[in-house]
Parts: sequence; C-alpha cells; structure tokens
Amino acid sequence: MSSLIEDLPNELLFDVFQYLDTRDLYESFWGLNYRFNNILRSLKDLSLTMEKNNPSLLTIFASRIARLEVNTWHEIDLIQFINLKSLILHRTTRNQITQIRPNVIPKLVSLSISLAFDFWSSAQLAQDVFSNGFPSLRHADLGRVDVPYTRSWSLSPYLHSVCVCSADPIIVPLILASCPRLRNLQVQIFGDNHRIDLPSLHLHHPLRRFTFVDSHGILSLHDINLLLIYMPNIECIHLTLFEMSFHLLARTLIHRLHRLHQFDCYINESPDSSENMDRIRAVHPCLHHLQYFEKNHGIRHFTNRQK
Repeated sequence: MSSLIEDLPNELLFDVFQYLDTRDLYESFWGLNYRFNNILRSLKDLSLTMEKNNPSLLTIFASRIARLEVNTWHEIDLIQFINLKSLILHRTTRNQITQIRPNVIPKLVSLSISLAFDFWSSAQLAQDVFSNGFPSLRHADLGRVDVPYTRSWSLSPYLHSVCVCSADPIIVPLILASCPRLRNLQVQIFGDNHRIDLPSLHLHHPLRRFTFVDSHGILSLHDINLLLIYMPNIECIHLTLFEMSFHLLARTLIHRLHRLHQFDCYINESPDSSENMDRIRAVHPCLHHLQYFEKNHGIRHFTNRQK
C-alpha cells in the first residue's frame, strides 16, 4: 500500500491541513505541484504563528488567516488580514497597538496582548474596545488599561470576557458599567495607589465569574465589600489579597454573594486577625477545603489548592 501523501484524496487533505499552522503548510507543501497549490489556495479560517515577517507567505495566505499569533518584534501590517477574528500579541510594539482599530480588523472576536505597551496607545484601544468599536469582539485580554480622563466609556454590549491590569481599582466598576453582558472579569491591580475612590454606582451586574489580584494590599476590606456590591450574582470568585482578615472577608463574601458556589484564593492574612480554622470553614461550603500555611511573624497564607 502506498504511503505517499499525493495518493490521498483532496477531501482528506483538506481535513488534515485544517489542523496545521499556515507556516507549516507553506514550508512543507507550497510549490510542490499545481494540485497542492490549488488546495492551499482553497483553505479558509487558517491559523498562523509568526516569529518573523515572511512577505511571500503573507501574499498567499494573509486574506484567509482567521487566527494570528505574533511572537516577533518585527513590524506586521495588520491591514492585510482582512478576515482576522483572533489576534494574540506576545511581543507588543506601539505600531502594532495603533493598528488594532475597527477599520483595520473589523471582524475581531478575540484579542490578547502582552502587558507592556505604550500608555497613549492603550487609551485609544480601550476606548474602541469598551465603546463597541469592535461589535464582534467577545473576549479581550488587554494587558494594562488606564482609567480614561472622562472616567467612563460608552457601551460595549457584546463583550463576554475581559482581562486587564490597572493601577486604579475604579477600572472594575467602569468596565461593568460599559459591558452589561459581561460573564467573566479578571483584574490585577498594581502600583502603590493608596487613594481609593470607588464610586457609589447603582450596579446590579449579572457577572458570574470574577478574578481579582491585589498582591500589594492596596484595597481594604471596605473596598472589597464595595466592589462586591456591584456584582451580587457572582458564582465563581478567585481572590489574591495581601494583609486581610480572612474571617471577616469570608463573612463579607457570604453576605454579598448569595449564589457563590466556587471560591479560590491566595490570601496573606494580617498577623493580628487570626481566627480558628474550624470557625472559618463553617461559614460556607465553599470554604470546607480551605488550607493555611504559617509564614514568618505569625502571618497565615490561605488557599484552597494543594501546596
């Protein structure tokens, strides 16, 4: 029995090629013969991982790339990817960020960019994302996002999942107010901002999943309580907090989140707020598998995952 790939029917080749990266297709099959070239020209919704700029490859395939993953500092002209639906930038440049505009990639459904990029570029990108500039966008991992000067965006009613990093916790209610159908929100707070000014908004957001990371202890228990008021429908929550009374936090969660059924955490408790573990676990079924580890100076580290 012949094992030559040329003996396979076109239908089977179509199925196999859909699982290969466009770069592999180009380097392995382009130019072999007229038949393979025709098959490659017929493929749609292709995936491409770019580690260097390859103009010859892009001339042939760019208009049929649906998923693009960029892992190079080389400048890539995004306007040639007219059917792009998913964009992942691992090494982000200012030029790449400024190209992420609705008139350049209007069909964008999913966007993920690295943390470090220019502030002024990010302001325009955030404005487009949270003001429905990309009406097809459902998932956005934007890296750093700064609070707009107006302290508000308009409306982006179709976003389902958002992940951001910001120096100001006000980013949470701003995103919730902008995205009424958001299901999953992940926020990491950084820096040494000790002036917390969370607004008293009348939000009753339907958000179901919330991940919040504050490794520097910027927010107090009062601030956490105010954030939870905005989103009482949370079912799954993950918190990474520093110097927080775990017992008081647990009671706040149960008081605010009546639908909660999954709680993950990495929390360093302040040394003056130790509480009996049995009492803490009894607060809610989500806490039954809670563990803690003693650290220096009497600080306890709480988690419900294996050490």
